[in-house]
Amino acid sequence: MFDKNRLSLLLFRFWWVILLCVIVAMLGSFAWAQRQLPVYTTKAVVEVAQQEERIVNVQSVKSENPGGMDYILTVAESLKADAVLLGAAKNSDLYEELRRTGMADAAIVKLLEKKVGAIWRKGTRLIDVVASDVDPARAAKLSNSVVEQYLALATLNRSTISGEATEYLKEQAKRIDEELTKAHKDVAEFRLKHKGLPLDEASGTSVERAAELSARLLDAKALHASLVADVERARAIPPDNYDELLKISSLATIPAVATARTALATMEQEFETLKRRYLELHPKYIRAVDNIEIARAALRRLLGDASPLLEERAAQTASSVKNLEDAVATMGQENSSLNGILIPYQELRQKVETLQKRYDEITGRIADIGMKEKRADRVPVYLAAAAMVPSVPDRVSTPALLLRAAVGGILLGLGIIFLIDRLDQTYQSVEHVEAEMGVPVLSAIPDDSLEKRKLGGLPLVSDRQSIQAEAYRTLRATLSLLGDESRRRIFLVTSAVPGEGKSRTSGNLAVAFSQRGLKTLLIDADMRRPSQQNLFSNDLRPTEAAIAATVREDGAGKAGKLAGLSEYLSGMAPLADVCQATTVENLTVMLAGGRCPQPADLLAQKAFTDLLARAEQLYDRIIIDTPPVNSVADALVMAPSAHAVCLVVHSGSTSRRAVRRAIESLRRANGNTVGVILNRQRAGVYGYYYNYRYDPYMKGKKA
Repeated sequence: MFDKNRLSLLLFRFWWVILLCVIVAMLGSFAWAQRQLPVYTTKAVVEVAQQEERIVNVQSVKSENPGGMDYILTVAESLKADAVLLGAAKNSDLYEELRRTGMADAAIVKLLEKKVGAIWRKGTRLIDVVASDVDPARAAKLSNSVVEQYLALATLNRSTISGEATEYLKEQAKRIDEELTKAHKDVAEFRLKHKGLPLDEASGTSVERAAELSARLLDAKALHASLVADVERARAIPPDNYDELLKISSLATIPAVATARTALATMEQEFETLKRRYLELHPKYIRAVDNIEIARAALRRLLGDASPLLEERAAQTASSVKNLEDAVATMGQENSSLNGILIPYQELRQKVETLQKRYDEITGRIADIGMKEKRADRVPVYLAAAAMVPSVPDRVSTPALLLRAAVGGILLGLGIIFLIDRLDQTYQSVEHVEAEMGVPVLSAIPDDSLEKRKLGGLPLVSDRQSIQAEAYRTLRATLSLLGDESRRRIFLVTSAVPGEGKSRTSGNLAVAFSQRGLKTLLIDADMRRPSQQNLFSNDLRPTEAAIAATVREDGAGKAGKLAGLSEYLSGMAPLADVCQATTVENLTVMLAGGRCPQPADLLAQKAFTDLLARAEQLYDRIIIDTPPVNSVADALVMAPSAHAVCLVVHSGSTSRRAVRRAIESLRRANGNTVGVILNRQRAGVYGYYYNYRYDPYMKGKKA
């Protein structure tokens, strides 16, 4: 889990990355703005009408309110349709220019989508058609062409729909006209055949009855023929094409269908009112939508049974025709020969009148719908203001551009920093170590190069008020709280790899204990690369016996290392000769001594454990400086003999894998690893132990 102290450390270390990204982004943005050609922007304004009329079928023209937000947004999106943009490009001469560059139609549309936009003005019925181009005249022409192309395509589409609504009526009028012409011819021929009879003057009850039956028979036959034609038409239309089915007049007049259509139209009109009063999540809005869907579903179910409904009505009319024919036949047998002649004549005349009436009705309906089409075909969108040629190019706001560039640079810099952190396999903060390793951090030793050069290796001796001296006192206090007194006397200080600062940490920890009044013995057990003699070079006070036992490094008699641990374990020097006093009160140092061919074997002997047992009787605290765990086995050999093992980790340097390996090796060796000492942590971010500088706080403070 990422913590704020770790973030602070990253920002403290890599602030220059963010600054560099910001500078590069701002310079790049400024250079880009200077290289851009001037762009001119203009706009045409269109207005959506309050109400429109739309042809629904051959019987009705529906009034709709396009002022709703959904309709206005639909118009705004339609203004950016591919066909509209492509047509506008052709009208503005931009199409030919782009085609000469090798661009396809799809690429031209994509380019125009960036140049043209449709923006709805909230709270109004106005839509701004905005166009941008390096040529101001072409920008204005492009904006106006988009509006013109949209209106042309929308008008063409509506004309096609309304034309389909009258096509069926025209076909019916043509068929009835042919039947009417034939009926007039039949009447003329009948009169010529019986020119001696008073056909037009004949009257009487039987004749009137015969005429009535003939008229009813003709009406029934005409209705039956119409229903049969509608049945064939309904069978040819897919069941889910509800608009085409509603164009069949006989189906639309079925009571159940008419009732369902009326109910749906009423609900839609009420819904238009609700949309202006309530939002989409309001219960009344949701209830209205659900009711409309239920009404539409009911109408679809009725229309789904269109063929059976029409077939049922056709069967009923066929039965009526049969009954009327039987009645006419019976009357013909009962009447005189004159009536036998008059009845067919009356039938012919009645047929003419019936066909003429139907023809007049259909032609009148066609004329009525034609007048309504002129209103319904008009698109409810008008050009409110044409685009004008702009005279001033768009100006990019330099401060705003640079601000966006700065924000982008900051985000880019943070991204780079987080990437570096993800790739970093070292530990940077106290929280980082504790969260990942599961072991406590005993102390965080800050790294201050200037102070380090001034103080040398023992800040607790040279300047006890320094922040490093305070860090070692914190380490001393932490170790002093580790359980019972008898189990916190021998401390083994080691590291995972060389160069972590374990020897310096060991020496300062020993000084810290001694300054508290505890008799402390510091044992330099790193016989391969000993460091304590150099660290305490100005503070050692060796005895004459120790000087006499000094190990010579070469045959020239040059003074080498003082006798120490290797001589004692080898039996070459007693304990008194290898323990060196120091200028630090209560502190004794046992150096590593001369070189040893096999230090691990020497340390594994019983002599080392006897040394610790004897030292426990003489000293209050024993600090053992050992070689790195992952390099040699020396530390693993000594770890079981120590009460507590402290692992020194160089902040920002030691790999996590090396630290995990060292802790696991100490665990297998039965070493009691009590925690980690985070060494050389960068100043400014020290985790929750060192979140601030100590200099003002520590003025006048002594250990």
